[in-house]
Amino acid sequence: EEDSPYPEVRAIVHNYDKDVPCNTIRAWTLGMTLVFVGASMNTLFSLRVPFIGLVILSRQFNTFGLQWSLSPGPFNIKEHSIIVVIASVSFSATYVTDIILAQIAFYKQDFGLLFQLMLTISTQSIGYVNVELQLYFILSCITGYPSFYYV
Repeated sequence: EEDSPYPEVRAIVHNYDKDVPCNTIRAWTLGMTLVFVGASMNTLFSLRVPFIGLVILSRQFNTFGLQWSLSPGPFNIKEHSIIVVIASVSFSATYVTDIILAQIAFYKQDFGLLFQLMLTISTQSIGYVNVELQLYFILSCITGYPSFYYV
Protein backbone atom coordinates (compact mmCIF):
# COMPACT_ATOMS: atom_id res chain seq x y z
CA GLU A 1 0.00 0.00 0.00
CA GLU A 2 1.09 3.54 -0.66
CA ASP A 3 1.80 5.51 2.47
CA SER A 4 3.21 8.98 2.90
CA PRO A 5 6.82 9.25 4.02
CA TYR A 6 5.86 12.14 6.32
CA PRO A 7 4.47 11.25 9.78
CA GLU A 8 2.29 14.38 9.93
CA VAL A 9 0.48 13.37 6.75
CA ARG A 10 0.16 9.73 7.86
CA ALA A 11 -1.45 10.90 11.11
CA ILE A 12 -4.18 12.84 9.31
CA VAL A 13 -4.74 11.20 5.92
CA HIS A 14 -5.66 7.53 5.73
CA ASN A 15 -4.42 5.47 2.81
CA TYR A 16 -7.69 3.54 2.66
CA ASP A 17 -11.25 4.56 1.91
CA LYS A 18 -13.69 4.23 4.77
CA ASP A 19 -17.12 2.93 3.88
CA VAL A 20 -19.02 6.08 4.89
CA PRO A 21 -21.55 7.96 2.76
CA CYS A 22 -20.62 11.28 1.19
CA ASN A 23 -23.39 11.90 -1.35
CA THR A 24 -26.08 12.54 1.26
CA ILE A 25 -29.05 14.88 1.32
CA ARG A 26 -27.43 16.69 4.26
CA ALA A 27 -24.21 17.33 2.34
CA TRP A 28 -26.00 18.66 -0.74
CA THR A 29 -28.50 20.71 1.28
CA LEU A 30 -25.78 22.33 3.38
CA GLY A 31 -23.55 22.79 0.33
CA MET A 32 -26.23 24.46 -1.79
CA THR A 33 -27.43 26.55 1.15
CA LEU A 34 -23.89 27.77 1.68
CA VAL A 35 -23.60 28.50 -2.03
CA PHE A 36 -26.70 30.70 -2.08
CA VAL A 37 -26.21 32.34 1.30
CA GLY A 38 -22.45 32.68 1.00
CA ALA A 39 -22.46 34.08 -2.51
CA SER A 40 -25.22 36.58 -1.77
CA MET A 41 -23.68 37.69 1.54
CA ASN A 42 -20.21 38.02 0.06
CA THR A 43 -21.57 40.02 -2.85
CA LEU A 44 -23.65 42.21 -0.56
CA PHE A 45 -20.91 42.74 2.01
CA SER A 46 -17.93 42.68 -0.34
CA LEU A 47 -16.40 45.70 1.40
CA ARG A 48 -16.89 44.32 4.93
CA VAL A 49 -16.16 41.08 6.80
CA PRO A 50 -19.40 39.91 8.45
CA PHE A 51 -19.93 36.78 10.52
CA ILE A 52 -22.20 34.11 9.03
CA GLY A 53 -23.61 31.43 11.36
CA LEU A 54 -25.08 28.04 10.42
CA VAL A 55 -27.82 26.02 12.12
CA ILE A 56 -28.12 22.32 11.29
CA LEU A 57 -31.60 20.80 11.27
CA SER A 58 -32.04 17.42 12.91
CA ARG A 59 -35.82 17.16 12.48
CA GLN A 60 -37.50 14.11 10.95
CA PHE A 61 -39.62 14.77 7.83
CA ASN A 62 -42.45 12.69 6.37
CA THR A 63 -42.89 12.79 2.60
CA PHE A 64 -45.55 10.49 1.14
CA GLY A 65 -45.06 8.08 4.03
CA LEU A 66 -41.26 8.07 3.65
CA GLN A 67 -39.44 9.27 6.75
CA TRP A 68 -36.15 11.11 6.20
CA SER A 69 -33.86 13.61 7.90
CA LEU A 70 -31.22 16.12 6.83
CA SER A 71 -28.98 14.67 9.52
CA PRO A 72 -28.59 10.92 8.91
CA GLY A 73 -25.85 10.54 11.51
CA PRO A 74 -22.59 12.10 12.66
CA PHE A 75 -20.57 14.09 10.14
CA ASN A 76 -17.82 12.20 8.38
CA ILE A 77 -14.78 13.45 6.52
CA LYS A 78 -16.26 12.78 3.07
CA GLU A 79 -19.35 14.88 3.75
CA HIS A 80 -17.23 17.65 5.18
CA SER A 81 -14.97 17.61 2.12
CA ILE A 82 -17.81 17.79 -0.40
CA ILE A 83 -19.50 20.64 1.52
CA VAL A 84 -16.23 22.59 1.60
CA VAL A 85 -15.67 22.10 -2.14
CA ILE A 86 -19.24 23.12 -3.02
CA ALA A 87 -19.25 26.18 -0.77
CA SER A 88 -15.72 27.39 -1.50
CA VAL A 89 -16.59 27.79 -5.16
CA SER A 90 -19.13 30.48 -4.29
CA PHE A 91 -17.39 32.27 -1.43
CA SER A 92 -15.66 34.84 -3.58
CA ALA A 93 -17.42 37.61 -5.42
CA THR A 94 -16.75 37.86 -9.13
CA TYR A 95 -14.89 40.87 -10.43
CA VAL A 96 -17.79 41.73 -12.69
CA THR A 97 -19.74 43.01 -9.67
CA ASP A 98 -17.25 45.86 -9.46
CA ILE A 99 -17.79 46.63 -13.15
CA ILE A 100 -21.56 46.69 -12.74
CA LEU A 101 -21.31 48.79 -9.58
CA ALA A 102 -19.01 51.29 -11.30
CA GLN A 103 -21.34 51.55 -14.30
CA ILE A 104 -24.33 52.28 -12.11
CA ALA A 105 -22.69 54.49 -9.46
CA PHE A 106 -20.17 56.52 -11.45
CA TYR A 107 -21.32 56.45 -15.08
CA LYS A 108 -25.09 56.33 -14.41
CA GLN A 109 -25.47 53.45 -16.90
CA ASP A 110 -28.00 50.74 -16.15
CA PHE A 111 -28.38 48.28 -19.01
CA GLY A 112 -30.68 45.92 -17.13
CA LEU A 113 -30.55 42.48 -15.59
CA LEU A 114 -30.06 40.57 -18.87
CA PHE A 115 -26.91 42.56 -19.66
CA GLN A 116 -25.56 41.99 -16.16
CA LEU A 117 -26.15 38.23 -16.38
CA MET A 118 -24.58 38.00 -19.84
CA LEU A 119 -21.58 40.07 -18.70
CA THR A 120 -21.09 37.79 -15.69
CA ILE A 121 -21.35 34.60 -17.72
CA SER A 122 -19.05 35.88 -20.47
CA THR A 123 -16.29 37.09 -18.12
CA GLN A 124 -16.39 33.84 -16.11
CA SER A 125 -16.29 31.80 -19.34
CA ILE A 126 -13.31 33.76 -20.63
CA GLY A 127 -11.49 32.97 -17.38
CA TYR A 128 -12.20 29.25 -17.64
CA VAL A 129 -11.13 29.17 -21.31
CA ASN A 130 -7.87 30.94 -20.44
CA VAL A 131 -7.14 28.35 -17.74
CA GLU A 132 -7.79 25.49 -20.16
CA LEU A 133 -5.58 27.04 -22.87
CA GLN A 134 -2.75 27.66 -20.44
CA LEU A 135 -3.01 24.10 -19.15
CA TYR A 136 -2.96 22.79 -22.73
CA PHE A 137 0.16 24.76 -23.64
CA ILE A 138 1.94 23.98 -20.37
CA LEU A 139 1.32 20.27 -20.79
CA SER A 140 2.36 20.34 -24.44
CA CYS A 141 5.63 22.04 -23.44
CA ILE A 142 6.27 19.49 -20.69
CA THR A 143 5.40 16.39 -22.69
CA GLY A 144 6.77 17.63 -26.02
CA TYR A 145 3.57 17.04 -27.96
CA PRO A 146 0.09 18.57 -27.75
CA SER A 147 -2.42 16.56 -25.82
CA PHE A 148 -6.10 17.24 -25.29
CA TYR A 149 -6.26 14.60 -22.58
CA TYR A 150 -4.62 15.44 -19.30
CA VAL A 151 -4.77 14.13 -15.76
